Amino acid sequence: MALTKISTAGVKDDIVTSAKIADEAVDEARLQISNAGSNGQFLSKQSGNTGGLTWATPPDTNTQLTLVDEDDMSSNSATAVPSQQSVKAYVDTTVKSIPSSAKSSAYVLVAGDAGTAIYISTGGVTINNSVFSAGNAVTIINNSGSDQTITQGSGLTLHNTSDAATGNRTLAGRGLATVWFASASVAYISGAGLS
Repeated sequence: MALTKISTAGVKDDIVTSAKIADEAVDEARLQISNAGSNGQFLSKQSGNTGGLTWATPPDTNTQLTLVDEDDMSSNSATAVPSQQSVKAYVDTTVKSIPSSAKSSAYVLVAGDAGTAIYISTGGVTINNSVFSAGNAVTIINNSGSDQTITQGSGLTLHNTSDAATGNRTLAGRGLATVWFASASVAYISGAGLS
């Protein structure tokens, strides 16, 4: 006698095992699959109230990615994946290194200086309001034996982390200071040789 209908309440956990299901007993017809599938498709519930399944194509059929080998990540592609060697080379040369810019006279910081080191020998550095964004940082290195003035521009509040004072700072000869921006108008400065 063939069993034609089993209710969910009538089957206990682990009562039906693969050993008890005969070969080919479960096929597309018995699962009520309405069409033949092809490579790359998946089973999806049929629309409506039929209770069956249908083979469907994923909505995004462009799932293949391109592997690129470029150490500078210059393509900036949203669909290409860099090789492990490219990632390592990029990190070793870009992320681990802080780009520097040598200055030999008074210098006013610009937005492009974010994430860099300004290596200055004379004239000091001015930091103006509304140039940088929250999270930006700039390192200033005094490449001379004389003091350099770091000028707090109008509208900018430059907090010295060692004493909470605001205003212009003096960076001693061969001193190094980093400025971190909390916002476009508030920054914190800390370093060696800073007063």
